[in-house]
Amino acid sequence: MTQAQSSSSDSSDVLPAGSKGFYICLFVAIFLVLFGGCMSGLTVGLMSIDKLELEILLESGTEEEIKQAQAILPLIAH
Repeated sequence: MTQAQSSSSDSSDVLPAGSKGFYICLFVAIFLVLFGGCMSGLTVGLMSIDKLELEILLESGTEEEIKQAQAILPLIAH
């Protein structure tokens, strides 16, 4: 067996199941996947807002809708 083959099959860097480090890595991995999914969903939601829809809200929306449309319009315009 060559040096390259023996180092690739070495499992000394694998955390044993049930150890504290294993659960920390597992939690971080799950958190990052869920966080990435949330950010992706929010990005799709923001980009699906039409500029015309925001301009209509600026003209005929409630005070809160106008405030929100003014905050989002610069993000969509570019």
